[in-house]
Amino acid sequence: DDYANIIIPVVFSFPNLGKLLTIVFVLFAAWFSGEDIDFLTYVPMSINGLISLFGSVYLTIPMLLDSLELSSDLFQLYMVSSLFTSRFTSLLAAMNIFILAVGGTAMLVGIAKVSMARLIMYSALTPVVFGVSLLASSWLLSSIVNTEYNMDEVVAQMSAAEKVPDQVTAFRWDELAQATGPRDLEAIRESGILRVGYNPIQVPFSFYNAQDQLVGFDVELMKKLAAEMEVKIAFVPYTFGNVLSAINKGQFDIAISGLQMTTKRIEFVGFTTPVLNLHYSFVVKDHRADEFKTDKMLRQAGTIKIASVGSYSIIPQLEEKFPNFEFEMIQSDRLFFEDDGKTWDGLMISLEAGKTWTILYPEYTTLYNREEIKSFPASYAVARDNASLQTFLNSWLEIQKSSGYVDTLYNYWILGENAKPQTARWSVIKDVLHWVEADK
Repeated sequence: DDYANIIIPVVFSFPNLGKLLTIVFVLFAAWFSGEDIDFLTYVPMSINGLISLFGSVYLTIPMLLDSLELSSDLFQLYMVSSLFTSRFTSLLAAMNIFILAVGGTAMLVGIAKVSMARLIMYSALTPVVFGVSLLASSWLLSSIVNTEYNMDEVVAQMSAAEKVPDQVTAFRWDELAQATGPRDLEAIRESGILRVGYNPIQVPFSFYNAQDQLVGFDVELMKKLAAEMEVKIAFVPYTFGNVLSAINKGQFDIAISGLQMTTKRIEFVGFTTPVLNLHYSFVVKDHRADEFKTDKMLRQAGTIKIASVGSYSIIPQLEEKFPNFEFEMIQSDRLFFEDDGKTWDGLMISLEAGKTWTILYPEYTTLYNREEIKSFPASYAVARDNASLQTFLNSWLEIQKSSGYVDTLYNYWILGENAKPQTARWSVIKDVLHWVEADK
């Protein structure tokens, strides 16, 4: 009893096998995220994990996830799974303490005996049993659990929220008649074609889905406009570098794709009343989110390179507040994500667009000031002196807002409500007996 009273308190001072088992979750998290961990990474991870497990596992797991540059959101998965796995870790911890207490006491009093035959047999059987258990668990889990990440496919597969009349078709923009200047409302009706300028990679306002269909919030709203005007629609691609000059030259009648209304832009073109109020945010690598938590941390971080598509009106304020910020204009948001953090530390983008991009690239996250979130108006642009079209669009947009159509599109394209296609439920009559045909 005296030996046991000494051994057990000493054992409690060290991480037990139950705690050490939690390191396996970090390896699972890496596999779940599709990240490869080389052998050289295992050694420092094991040492860091062993030392940190002298404290709480709720501090160790986030630290290890961060050290491997894995998403901190995976810690929530650990919290959920621990409701089940904690039973096994407690069992393993109890066995660990019992064996050390009994075995240590037996060795100290001299009654413990080591059987080399049993030691060799169990040493050989342990990896075999462990390997068979892993293979069986892998087969069972792969059969009953679907771990494939498919939210990016949901975004890529998104199509129109509502049926668009067949007479509204898209024309090849390079086959249109040469533009001679901005067209007023009457000229558009006479031609029978509404020309709409768009950014082809401005998710979720205008982009191409997996079927190479041009879709998005603004695209669908413009198709409805063309249908109600009883004209056809032609989408003309643009870049942020030429959009203002192109619209004043009449290459297209309306410019869409979540255009921000700024003081500089309203000097050159006319804007409609705001279609949406978007919100400023940053997109950063998920494992770097803690570096952007406070103003003090940002100022002490050294030079921070921020990519941005277009010149946001809030940039001068941020440059004054954070002198270490360096903003760089890029042609598309996709360039930032494909760069994989090599050139820029973050991307300035609207919160609404950023949330969609982080679905496509789940290793990134959006950051914004929850206490004082700042917004900016997103509008449609027309030629500077095209007052008739501008007035018409203002009134038409007001009708769409009042009818709830803008809210419907917002819920679908921005919030993602009903974005996942609904499939028919399995039925014995339909799928087994084939008495009725499946819905197409």
